[in-house]
Amino acid sequence: MIHKIPGNSPTALEFYSTQASLYNWIGEYQKSLSILTSNPLIQTQLPYDKYHILTARNYEGLGNYQKAYQNMQEVCIYQDSIFGGKIKHELSELNEKLRTSDKELKIALLEKTQAQEQESRLRHTIYYLTVIGLLLIAISILLHKRKVQKKETELIAARQYIEGLENERKRLAKDLHDGVCNDLLGAILQMQQQSSAEDLKTNTIQTLEEIRSGVRAISHELMPPNFQFTDLNEMLADYFSKMQEISGISIQYTPYPHTDWSSISEHIGYEIYRIMQETTGNILKHTQAKVICIQIEKNATYLIIEVHHDGNWSPHADLSKGIGLRTINDRLKTIAGDYKIEKDKTGVNIHIQVHLH
Repeated sequence: MIHKIPGNSPTALEFYSTQASLYNWIGEYQKSLSILTSNPLIQTQLPYDKYHILTARNYEGLGNYQKAYQNMQEVCIYQDSIFGGKIKHELSELNEKLRTSDKELKIALLEKTQAQEQESRLRHTIYYLTVIGLLLIAISILLHKRKVQKKETELIAARQYIEGLENERKRLAKDLHDGVCNDLLGAILQMQQQSSAEDLKTNTIQTLEEIRSGVRAISHELMPPNFQFTDLNEMLADYFSKMQEISGISIQYTPYPHTDWSSISEHIGYEIYRIMQETTGNILKHTQAKVICIQIEKNATYLIIEVHHDGNWSPHADLSKGIGLRTINDRLKTIAGDYKIEKDKTGVNIHIQVHLH
């Protein structure tokens, strides 16, 4: 029935954009790419970055890595421009608020001058007015100091946020350099050293598969969660499933049954999702664990997360050391939570508790 609808109508465009996504998902990359490139109006049904990500995945599936790379560059430029605009807007607002506070101080000083001039005319009456004026000035100065301190705190928080983003970019650059780049170099050397065409094909495919898994792991770590159409439980289940597929390590996730996940606010859900990402990543990188068990229980007051793994005691177990664990500690502070690590005969236990109200 879709062909009976005008091809440029919103309904038809939405159908074709969904069809392109499904073709990509089942591996029909050429069909998906044909739909995306045949009608420029399809771009109006998808966000700019999502359209180029889908196009890049199709080119990657077809082996056209040059086109895939170009589309991913468009995504990075777009997302960086949005982030840069947001930071500039926030700094502009802070600057405007600081100017307003300066004007308030000038007004307070002017009131003080006027009070002194009136004192020479009406000594007895102005005495009381002067006292009142001084009290008002003192209050104004105290309020001004509080506002200045608040602005300084906001500026420090903004700088820390930017520094955190820079550290995350450095970490990503290091992962790409030490992982993907070195793996690609290894693939090139293997191709140069192999004399048999069949051995060359087998080894090259195996190496490229390892590189693909590494890139997928990095992308999953960076992808922000979207709680618009799902909840914390589904997001965590999907994440643990993907990490198990990528790492080959058994990750057993057991949520408490009959839990109303929709009652958990998006803010707390986002922070918990990032905390579990960092915790799982630390276990996979540092402990040589073979099995990870995760249980989540929610009651009227608390959200309780129990993580157990059979690996070694992490050398970064102290929350005062390591960027990742400092990030966990900072996130827990914003949602009234705590984080505790203990070791027993069966492995390592991590206890996370968040106060919901």
